[in-house]
Amino acid sequence: MIDVAGKQGLRLASFHAQSRDDLEGIFARAKLDKIEGIVIVADAQLIGQCEVIAQLAAKHAMPTIATFSVFVDAGALASIGPDPRNVPKSVARYVDAILRGANPADMPVEQPAEFEVVVNQHTADSLGVTVPKSVLLRGNEVLRRAVVFRLRRRPENG
Repeated sequence: MIDVAGKQGLRLASFHAQSRDDLEGIFARAKLDKIEGIVIVADAQLIGQCEVIAQLAAKHAMPTIATFSVFVDAGALASIGPDPRNVPKSVARYVDAILRGANPADMPVEQPAEFEVVVNQHTADSLGVTVPKSVLLRGNEVLRRAVVFRLRRRPENG
């Protein structure tokens, strides 16, 4: 990711958070270092802190993008990640196969075929970010707070 960012003229910094204090320090440091946005690659612990993260992002006027829409619900600018409506189906397929005797070690890792992009329009307005009209027109749902659209991944062969 660092190589790709460099080719685009971007500088990446990596931070790891274990606690609320860590998060506060990260946002303060990002502002001091003139970092222009934060991407949250969430785990269960960070999902539990989504409201704190959104509050810190607002406090520091820091555009924040995450991998789950729960962050957008809390006030982050945007998210892009697997369409959460498909997760239960995927889990059910794995459970069914295992209960029928499949060895989990032999089962392929399933890649998401659909992704959901959610943009918090209220946050975009407060940050002075203009959401392109092309994004608004692509939306499956346009809510007061968000524009939601789903992307289908192209098959590898075509």
